[in-house]
Amino acid sequence: MHPMSAICGGKCRKLCKSLTEEYRHDIWDKYWNLDYTSRRKWLSKHLTLVKRSSTPAEHPRSESRHFTLPLAYYTEIAVCRLTFLNTLGYSSDSVITELVHAMKASPCGDQVKERRRGIHRPEVDRDVKRNHIKSFKPCGSHYRRKNASDVRYLPRDLTIEIMYHDFVLKHPNICKVEVYRQVMKKMNISFRQPKSDACEECSSLRIILENEDSENIQNKFDVHRVKAAKAN
Repeated sequence: MHPMSAICGGKCRKLCKSLTEEYRHDIWDKYWNLDYTSRRKWLSKHLTLVKRSSTPAEHPRSESRHFTLPLAYYTEIAVCRLTFLNTLGYSSDSVITELVHAMKASPCGDQVKERRRGIHRPEVDRDVKRNHIKSFKPCGSHYRRKNASDVRYLPRDLTIEIMYHDFVLKHPNICKVEVYRQVMKKMNISFRQPKSDACEECSSLRIILENEDSENIQNKFDVHRVKAAKAN
């Protein structure tokens, strides 16, 4: 499995520019969460071989290869070979060449199956990753819920490497760290704390304390901060 790279640049006659980065990341994520056999079937579904009416002597292939990628529900768009491969993270078309040989040998798809011994990558529901991320108790900002109500934050001493290492210990051979990172991103969970982390009451109490030394105001401010910590 390799990281996704850029599209062709839009110089081809296909609809590659219609693919946003969000769609491409979603395609990459879903593709690499499949097991080997399912990935082969996915490729064969999005690859169509069309025989040429006449084959020039200088062109060795007797068929044209047409590639598509899912854009939305029940919608697919035609893309060029480079965009197709780069979106899935392949650096060469060797996987396509091998698949084409299998499709020609068995048009019904009998050859599109796992032929390697001793390799098994179970397909695990995405909830396994989501539940593991939730186990680190991400919480919303106490002070900025109005502006970022759907964003949750993790403790500052955590890193994606620490979380993924724990995930691998509990669920080995499930996914790569980039897939795990993308799941967390889609859950709107971040390590970055808000730059401005003060509510109106905090600001008001701080201004009062700067201008007068009031034990009553100080106690009120301390109680407010304790409530914020407990809420988180």
